[in-house]
Amino acid sequence: MSTMIEVRADVVGVPADDRSARLSAANEDLGARLAAANERAARLSEQLAAATAALDAAEHRVADLEDRNRELASDLDDALDLASEHALDAGRERLVPQPLYGHAFAGLVNHHDREGIER
Repeated sequence: MSTMIEVRADVVGVPADDRSARLSAANEDLGARLAAANERAARLSEQLAAATAALDAAEHRVADLEDRNRELASDLDDALDLASEHALDAGRERLVPQPLYGHAFAGLVNHHDREGIER
């Protein structure tokens, strides 16, 4: 590759001593740019590793939350079923007629009013 640069320098009319100085400066510049690119690649690699670890942790948290959500949904379904059963039982109890008078002396007993209904 240096041969191409030397030939190109000859084509544009650069003297030989100046040519080596320019090549040396270009090599130093390329070396500095390569070192900077390697440092940036190392930083990006570290950032990628950190982002990958954060993504893995987030996916684990999502899985935990989905499991908890399923548990809570199951608990809610159970609670709604239980509430529905209680509502049906209460509705059935309302359909069964309750006697107005417990016995002939219901009005004389302290815990009943005159119609025999418990207070």
